[in-house]
Amino acid sequence: MRNRVGLPTSVLVLGLLMTGCAGSSTAPGGSATAASTATTSATAATSATAGEGGSGVVQVLVAPGTACNRAGGDTYPDSLCQSPLSSIIDPLGYHNRECGSYVAWMEATTGHTMPAQVASYVGLWPSKVPASWIDSQPQVGDAAVRVNVPGVVLANGEKDPGHAMFVTAVGTDGPGTITVTDYNEAGNGTFGSEVRRTAGDFHGHPFSLVFIHFPAGSSTD
Repeated sequence: MRNRVGLPTSVLVLGLLMTGCAGSSTAPGGSATAASTATTSATAATSATAGEGGSGVVQVLVAPGTACNRAGGDTYPDSLCQSPLSSIIDPLGYHNRECGSYVAWMEATTGHTMPAQVASYVGLWPSKVPASWIDSQPQVGDAAVRVNVPGVVLANGEKDPGHAMFVTAVGTDGPGTITVTDYNEAGNGTFGSEVRRTAGDFHGHPFSLVFIHFPAGSSTD
């Protein structure tokens, strides 16, 4: 049996709430623009694409700026991507159009189960799963997580919440690189895809991505 956004009810994530990704988010009930008109300002687009050294981005494949970006390969459901950023809680317990909601959707639709756990930020995911689920090297289908980087304070004054991405290819630009898709990288609740380094520098602080291989789960009840 499937719920209203098409997710198998057997893979619902219970009790997981995520309040931020790599950038700022609009609080539920805020004034985020709906997906049909969601665009990135020139400043936001520059910060998302020009900061290769700061974010580990090697190449931007689909620049953030549009939600429900079907032409760019976005499969996130209409019921979530057409609503304003963080305006609703998805069936997985996440604010819509945040990075955690998107990755949970991708894991579920590729046959993986994310267990019930409590984590206020996606950057805490690696500390909330069994060590055996952590891949030493990335695999297609992994959740790539940048854990909270100590010392980093975002433009909105919040501490770095980390960021979660879905791995679609490995070794794209040589060893130590991956291709990912994600939401809310630029803080505007939109879809993007990038080739990234698995380690690098984030606002002057070193980081290494952590790769979580969620177990296979049933696609039906």
